[in-house]
Amino acid sequence: MRVASLAVCALLLSSLPASAMTWQEANKASVAMMNEGKLNEAFDLAWQAAELYEQSPTYKAASHERLLLNAIDIFLRTAKDRAAPSTIRKAIVALKRHVGPEDGTLIAVHEQLSLALIRAGDFEAARDAQDQVINLYAKNFGAESVGHVNALLTQARQLKGAMDIVDVRKYLDRASAVAQAVPANHVVRLMVDYEHALLTMETGRKDEAEALFISVADRGVGQDDAAVKAVLRPTYGMLAYIAFKRGDSVTEDKWVEATRGLPVPEGEVKPLFREVPDTPDNRISVSGQVTIEFMVSTADGRVKETRILEKSGNPQYATSVDKAVRTWRYQPTVPVGDPGTLIRQKQTFGYQYENEEAEVGSRFKRRN
Repeated sequence: MRVASLAVCALLLSSLPASAMTWQEANKASVAMMNEGKLNEAFDLAWQAAELYEQSPTYKAASHERLLLNAIDIFLRTAKDRAAPSTIRKAIVALKRHVGPEDGTLIAVHEQLSLALIRAGDFEAARDAQDQVINLYAKNFGAESVGHVNALLTQARQLKGAMDIVDVRKYLDRASAVAQAVPANHVVRLMVDYEHALLTMETGRKDEAEALFISVADRGVGQDDAAVKAVLRPTYGMLAYIAFKRGDSVTEDKWVEATRGLPVPEGEVKPLFREVPDTPDNRISVSGQVTIEFMVSTADGRVKETRILEKSGNPQYATSVDKAVRTWRYQPTVPVGDPGTLIRQKQTFGYQYENEEAEVGSRFKRRN
């Protein structure tokens, strides 16, 4: 009944001229359209609410920012990836009508712009937008703030996706320079060192990476800090993955066991490592897609059962997916000796060959 009443309210409000609407009414009508799944109408009303709020006698930049971010979130759900950057730039212009170009309220909108540009495939512009985020964090919260370091690390990760390793190292080095000012066991230092270890791993220097991951683990263990624990989980996961690739099941289990007790929302499973399925040669089929269902044990983080739900293309690919998924490890979440429960998961993999080269599409990488 609540959804229905909201829909009726929205219908009545949408028939009013814009000048007769308040920003609160437009915002409420936007919620009603969202509940009905009418994303375009919801966005129009959310944007209208942000515009009307600019005329409010009690205007606050932070509230304006939240209204704009709400409109942006709705627009992104419409999956109009190529149009998203233009819409977000309009939001930045709207905020700048009320705040200076270095105001902290611009950070979140610039972050959204950077992500939208990546989805649109404009990596150069995305780097420029993320540089704005980096500068805004430094100016508003200080160069040694977690936000500033996180922004540098985000830039490094995004550039890594574009395979620009030289620039990745530049941003990691900048983050390292900042991290030197804090203690070795500080979360900022651990975050930066983890990213350095990860890049070392991804460039094929597995032994060197292992030593770096162990250093992060040793400095972070025992700290009762949620942010530190968030770094420890993927660190243990990478150490378990290195052991798995060596065929050292004892060490793999040791690092998986180290994650037991780290906080996890009830009913969720947290991956430690997931091996990407091998793709077969293209003499049989140039493409393949597989949807697999599997059960994860909360007792030891292993995959206990698998079932192929759908498959197409090369029949060998389903076998490859099943084999890979059975090696995945997740964080165990129940006390030692507790039989735990099985949590159902479902994922889809696919690949396609073009011009004799493989383009592999997967929603997973070998790390968390």
